[in-house]
Amino acid sequence: MQQLVSYFQSQGFNASDSSKMAARFQREVFKKGDLLSEEGKVCRHLGFIESGFVHYFILLDGEEKTTYATNSNNFVTSLVSFLKETPARESIRAVTDTIVWWISKKDLQELQKEIAAFSAFAAR
Repeated sequence: MQQLVSYFQSQGFNASDSSKMAARFQREVFKKGDLLSEEGKVCRHLGFIESGFVHYFILLDGEEKTTYATNSNNFVTSLVSFLKETPARESIRAVTDTIVWWISKKDLQELQKEIAAFSAFAAR
């Protein structure tokens, strides 16, 4: 969790707010090949990648086509699915063993109300 706290501090949040925000996230470990989000299912969480590498992909004519990839110190979610609560148009897979800190939409919205600066940060 310290990496998440440090990330928030690097974005201009004070130590107290950074700790409060990070406390709302839950840690999950994914093995290489595990799906973090699956096409056709609603993505209910936003994640911060502590370590590892993931790729977003779609199936096109039975073949996987990578649409995006990201690694440590970045956020991960099927954004349209998460925001609109609609089925995801892509899947997200761990390319390596990966540690992600997840926050639910409900907790994210509560943080936006509790910490004014977080609302502006989340809107970016």
